[in-house]
Amino acid sequence: MTEKYLPVPVEARNETYANVSSHVRYAGFWMRFWAYLLDLLVVGSLNRLLIFP
Repeated sequence: MTEKYLPVPVEARNETYANVSSHVRYAGFWMRFWAYLLDLLVVGSLNRLLIFP
């Protein structure tokens, strides 16, 4: 079964993917709050449409 797959080249196995930028911008309280409300709206709408039509 393993003979069906080609071996992975050495170059592809040794590559590392890293974020070059060290600056991380965290989401603050209000961004998370609005994301939570949007999530409630989307999930609630889907719930209403699919579960309780």
